[in-house]
Amino acid sequence: MRCGNSASQNHKGLVKMIDKKFRLFGKLSVMDILIVAIVAVISYVGVQFSAPVSVEAAPSDTRIIYTVELTNKRSDFINNVHIGDTLFDSIRGFEIGRIISVDSRPFYADAPCFDTNIIRRGEVEGFSFIYIEVEANAQISERATSVGNFDVMVGMEVFVRTRDFASAGFVVRLERAND
Repeated sequence: MRCGNSASQNHKGLVKMIDKKFRLFGKLSVMDILIVAIVAVISYVGVQFSAPVSVEAAPSDTRIIYTVELTNKRSDFINNVHIGDTLFDSIRGFEIGRIISVDSRPFYADAPCFDTNIIRRGEVEGFSFIYIEVEANAQISERATSVGNFDVMVGMEVFVRTRDFASAGFVVRLERAND
């Protein structure tokens, strides 16, 4: 019988496939193959989680309206904000809603009055607060209100843009839309 001999032949075949330096067929390192496979998996997962997401409605989406306050803007800045424009997160490029209204109010700042040693609040001429009302389809959970991959929370600083402007501001109001 050749039982002992066939096991020895199988071992020799494996040795020919992987040599003493752990190279596959004497050319490719097994570690190199593992590293390339790990990098490929990490790259694939990274692309899947960082791809821009649009705000098209899913069956369980809820229409929300939120307001973004832009502070200390020149009074003519409001001319760059157009109702109906799509609003984007300017950092990650996500579509985060559609502008449904825009309003401006005088900009106020605190300044010391040295005569009376009192800090007074006064209007700053030529500057405004700009309030942009945005409508979007959102997923509402216990954790967050999300427009695609963009979380909307009152008090959160946001960086927004359209084709006509880019600016930073804060979400100051968030509510469900009346359908």
